[in-house]
Parts: sequence; C-alpha cells; structure tokens
Amino acid sequence: MKINVNKEITNNKTDMLVLGLFDGEKLPQNLTSKNEKIVNHVKLLISNNQIKSEFGSIYSFSTLDPEEAKMIAVIGLGKKKELDAEVARIIGGHIVAAARANKAAKVVVDIAELDPMALSEGLFLGDYQFKEYKTKSDDEFAIENVTIISRLNVESSKIKEVEELTGGVKYVRNLVNRPASQVYPKVLAAEAEKIAKESNGLISAKIMNKAELRKIGANAILAVASGSEHEPYLIHLVYNLDGISRRTHSARAQGSQSSTRDDSVRKVDSPASLAIVGKGVTFDSGGLSLKPGEALEDMKSDMAGAAAVLGVFKSLASIKPNVTVHGIIPCVENMLSDRSMRVGDVIKTLSGKTVEVLNTDAEGRLILADALTYAEQQKPNTIVDLATLTGACIVALGEQYSGVMGDASVVKALLTASAVSGEKIWELPLPNEYKEKMKSDVADLSNIHKGRYGGAIMGGLFLKEFISSTPWAHIDIAGPSYNRTPLNSYTSVGASGVGVRLIINWLKTISP
Repeated sequence: MKINVNKEITNNKTDMLVLGLFDGEKLPQNLTSKNEKIVNHVKLLISNNQIKSEFGSIYSFSTLDPEEAKMIAVIGLGKKKELDAEVARIIGGHIVAAARANKAAKVVVDIAELDPMALSEGLFLGDYQFKEYKTKSDDEFAIENVTIISRLNVESSKIKEVEELTGGVKYVRNLVNRPASQVYPKVLAAEAEKIAKESNGLISAKIMNKAELRKIGANAILAVASGSEHEPYLIHLVYNLDGISRRTHSARAQGSQSSTRDDSVRKVDSPASLAIVGKGVTFDSGGLSLKPGEALEDMKSDMAGAAAVLGVFKSLASIKPNVTVHGIIPCVENMLSDRSMRVGDVIKTLSGKTVEVLNTDAEGRLILADALTYAEQQKPNTIVDLATLTGACIVALGEQYSGVMGDASVVKALLTASAVSGEKIWELPLPNEYKEKMKSDVADLSNIHKGRYGGAIMGGLFLKEFISSTPWAHIDIAGPSYNRTPLNSYTSVGASGVGVRLIINWLKTISP
C-alpha cells in the first residue's frame, strides 16, 4: 500500500471516497459532490439512521456517477472533542476493512480533522495479513493507494518514517505468528545478524553461543535451555548513529570465541546509552512443570519480547534517533527431556546470586536475570525489558494493557510514550514488603513466590533483584502480545507486534 497526503482532491475518479460524520452533524464532513442526487441520497440515509455518527460505524454505497468516486463510504467519528491520534489509528483500520470489503484498490480519505500521521499508522497496520501458510487464499485483493486529504503540510519523508515504523511492527507480527518449529533460538540469532548486515554500519550484532554462555557464567539461560535440542544464544545488538559499531560479530558453536567486553561493540559516543532486553523463549512447554494442553496453544508467542527488540532495531536504522541502543535478547526453548532443569535445582546466575527452581514454568524470569546482569555490564543509562512474563498480568489488566513497573523516572517516560503511541501500559507497584515471599530456604531467592496473589508484581520484584543501580523498568506484555480476537481495528488476530511503537516513541523523547 502506498499513502500520499494532499491538500485537495486532484482526481475524483477513485474507487472509494471516505468521508466522516461527527455527532450532531446533518451531513458528512467535506461532502462537496456536484451530483445533487448523491447529496440527497446521503441526507436520506442519515435520516433513516443507515449512516450513523456512532464511532467506527461505516456505510458505503455506489454513486453510479462516472464523474464521481465509484463508491462513497461514510464513517462515524463520534464526538469531535474526543478526537485524538488513537481515534485516527482506529479509523484507519476501519477504512482498510471497508476498502477490502468493497474491493477498492484506490481510496481517498477526506476527513480534515484527522491527524494524517496517526491515520497513516492505522492504515499501514490495518493492512497486515498473515498468509504464509495458506495454500489457497480466498482473498488476493490488495489496496494499492490511499490519498489522505489534509490541511497540514506533511512531507513524504514523514509518511515514509511511519511506514518504516509500522514495518517493524509487521516484522514482529510475522516472527511471532510463525510456528515454533520454524522460529527457534538459532533463527532469532540469524535474524539479528541480518538486521545488522542491512543497517549500513549503524548496527552491530554479537551472538554468544552455548560455550560462551558457560564461559561467562550465564547459568540461568543454560538451565532453562537444557531440555531442548536447540542451542541457546544471547544476542547483543548495538545501534549507534555515529556508526561506531560497524562490525558484525558471530560466535556460533562452530565459530570463533568472542569476548563479552569487545570494545568495538561497547564503545558509546551518543548523548544517551540505553539497553532494551527482550525475553526470547521460542516455545514454552513449561518444562517438567508442564503446562496444560490449552495453555500450550499460544506458547510460540513466548518470544514476543525478543521479537519486539528485533522490530525496534529493524526500525532504528531508518528512523535514526541520536541515542546508543543496546538490544539484549536471551534465546531459549523450554522443553522436557532427561536433561531438563528440575524442580529443586539451584542455579548460580551471571550476577552471582543463587536461585532455587520451584517451578520450571517460571523460566522467563530466569533467562532475564542473566540478560539484565549482562545488560548492566554494558553500562547503559537506562534499562527496559519487555517480556510475556505472567498470566497474572492478564488477570490484572486484561488483554489491552501491558503492566509496567520499575524506577519512577523510567516508568513516567514510558507512560508518556504510551500516550503518544497508543500502546497502552499501566503502572503496577513494586512494594519492598513483598520481597519476603521470594526467600528460599536453600538459595538467595526462589523463582516463584509463596502464595497465590500478585504474580505480575512478584515477577517484577524478582527481576529487580538483578539490577544493581541502573534506572530500570519492566514491561509485562503478556496481555496484548498475542490474541485470539482482534485487539482493535488495526490489530488483527494473533501477534500484535506490541512494544515496537512504544519503545521507538520513548527513544525519540530521549534523542536530542
């Protein structure tokens, strides 16, 4: 799909003209048809309550006029005072659905009040479809061009930036939607190397294999991966606008050893240095604490945090914020075998702290423990992790919201970015008095807490134990990352790609 922004309609002969109707209006915005029959027809449809101002409702009809658009679609905009960027995104998704339903390849949207950038975001995201494994598709139709009429001056480069950002989201959706037999740790490592290779020197990739993880003492990552035939990896991506990090590092099982302190990866020259950590469990069986059958259905999506970090880096090379960004991704598969991590095992983590394993299905926090320690070793100014960490977060906040917890300054910045991006997050507390529940009789910590309640908070408190001093926040994306019903008009069934737009908007606020 190609999107253009013009100040006026230059060609009436389009497949579909989209207009908007606010509450209390008698005619759609910008209905300037020279055909009196069309105007009268619209008035009649409104009076008969067929065209409604109710938000998201849409009514389309054929004009039967060769001088007009083939079809006119009127979308309900609700109350004008409630119009914002997220409303524009949702309208964009509804427009895509209407265009598909009416096989309108060329569309003009003439709703002046809508933010053209946010509308473009909704259009691009709403146009996503996952068809990789369909042997026969019932719908081969594609929207070719959308022209947005706006009074604002919008450069084509800005629309291109939106396309690149939403391209990162679609990339994440594809990764998460693919089956775990196709996306395992080595595949994520290869994706990281590919992103670095295509970045024109702005991104470097360093891949640490099983032998190197053992060498540095990342035993939590190794323990979770021990039951799978797929080798674990720790991915370290670095984006630097100054092009300092230019070399691609690859340390595979058959390759050369690489130091975790490689200066070409760690050199920082930008005003801010940030680390984004993503949980990469490519399939989570629960290990010996086996998940019930129904819960296994969506476990290919347990690497949505890792995919989000890759999606951010895929967007960074084109958006180019002036910050140094480290992407840290621990990649494992949590499976059952005679080598699997056992209940009762004690793991010495990369930080030196020991953890008693009381539930092998609380594995995400274990690999993140090592990854957060490694991230802090890179000496960033701030660390943010994204993880499908707890079902408890879904119970607390539902499917629309991610939970965020951590240092107040970081949480505040992420909440601001959330308001801009439309990706909803809600702050949860990290009360020190709850830490007692994580104590172990035989180790420093246990990987699950005593009691039934506050699971999302307890997961955050566990992760906090592996941050010594760096400002940090944890985002539990378990709710919105993967869904059996659409989240909204521009987020379809399956993977949402959540986290990419949030983090990019956060980085923009930091970039000078």
